Amino acid sequence: MHSIIWLAIGIAILTVLVIILMTRAKKKPDEKQPAGTYIGMGIALGAGVGVALNNIPIGVGLGLAIGAALEARAKKDGKIQPMTEKDKKMQKRWLVIGLLVLLVAVVMYFLVRK
Repeated sequence: MHSIIWLAIGIAILTVLVIILMTRAKKKPDEKQPAGTYIGMGIALGAGVGVALNNIPIGVGLGLAIGAALEARAKKDGKIQPMTEKDKKMQKRWLVIGLLVLLVAVVMYFLVRK
């Protein structure tokens, strides 16, 4: 049981780091966000909440719904910019990082389950 707590703490720390990295870039108040920013933050926060509640699918689903709602509102307000080449490279990098974190979480789950 202690391993699950440490896994939850690790995922929570990773979620906070992702949010800090995403918001660290100094932006002007009217500067537009890249597409998918709000959905990504919603999923990351939802995964952390899901681990804390011991029901990851519910947390990810809620995070996705909240992120999609925030994304739709930002798009309606004209605060979403089209993806540039730099954004596409960053997206690929974060995809690889996310998949590695997912792989570590799955391996940890099977190690803890035994």
